[in-house]
Amino acid sequence: MNLSLSTYLRVVRLALTDRPTPRRLAVHGALLGLLPAWSLVNDACLWLDRRLYPEAGALPVPAPLFLVGNARSGTTLLHRLLCLDDEHFVHFKAWEILLPAIVQRRCVASLRALDRSWLGGQLAQGLDRWERGKLAALDGMHATGLNAPEEDEFLMATTFLSPVINVLFPYPEALDDLHTFDDLDARVRHKVMGYYRRCVQNQLFVRGSAAPRALVSKNPAFVCKLRTLRETFPAARFVYLLRDPRAAIPSLMNLLRKVWVDLGIPRDRAERAARQIYAGCLHDYRYALERLRELPASAYRVVHYQRLVADPQREVEALYEHLGRPLSPAFRDRLARACAHERRYRSAHSYSLAEFGVDPRDLDEAVVRLQRDFPDLVPADFTDP
Repeated sequence: MNLSLSTYLRVVRLALTDRPTPRRLAVHGALLGLLPAWSLVNDACLWLDRRLYPEAGALPVPAPLFLVGNARSGTTLLHRLLCLDDEHFVHFKAWEILLPAIVQRRCVASLRALDRSWLGGQLAQGLDRWERGKLAALDGMHATGLNAPEEDEFLMATTFLSPVINVLFPYPEALDDLHTFDDLDARVRHKVMGYYRRCVQNQLFVRGSAAPRALVSKNPAFVCKLRTLRETFPAARFVYLLRDPRAAIPSLMNLLRKVWVDLGIPRDRAERAARQIYAGCLHDYRYALERLRELPASAYRVVHYQRLVADPQREVEALYEHLGRPLSPAFRDRLARACAHERRYRSAHSYSLAEFGVDPRDLDEAVVRLQRDFPDLVPADFTDP
């Protein structure tokens, strides 16, 4: 069983004893029932995989490319651009994260075939309508879709050992160990990473091609797993997205506050939880830079957010040069069209720490310390465009 029962019971206790409102009790009750149930379903299907597709478990994992960085730092933009290169990379779509087992994917493929041949695609059309109606509200914060590339940290949500749990259940102080994954007991870390590795092998198996392709994965939450990822995938390469904390952190705090209020958390309680996230964000900046310094220069690249949004095509081309990979004509054309669209879009949102009761001068001082301690990684002109 991949579910951490001790963490699950801790979350149950927190959810029940924190003066829950009826709405929050309904939402959290549903999540506390659904997540472990889905974990058991996935565990059973992965068990079947080992019997029916043993070759998948023996599949080598070519050097993955992990895109990491604090949330709201451009990881989604870079990930979706790299996912256009289906010659070199494999990625997870949102629905594939929900159904990580090969037997589940085979069932979906059979259902699609039946829908096309017997129902004229009515099931697919209905699902598209549902998706447009339910997920469109998220576009302003994090555009997504069942067939869109998504961060595979969500694979770990059903283990209850993921920072995703802290988004769903805002108790950052009581669940602070979820943000320091590399400090967990080695047996726990290796069990979670073994599960993740098997999911990656399944993805490579299902998306198999004549030439081996590598996983491209983007996860802000992987910052706290950098050391364990390196242990699990020794050949992995990392791209660290670096954005001015004075823009990234207030943006994240505002996003989390909105999510929590929508979940039924009182606004003052949501703002208090967001303030507790603030210290964790600063820790993540420093922790990531410290871990990068432990790697050989060929194993990582720092991409500055302001340069990425100003000229995404140039940054992707520079990354490919660093990786030693050619850009095929087909990918170069798709990249140019996607980048032209991105250059036409600019977020109009601007957020301030002051509205959360945090002194902005504290963050100014933290930025100065980062520039002082990591002059080779943090530029002097560390501001958003």
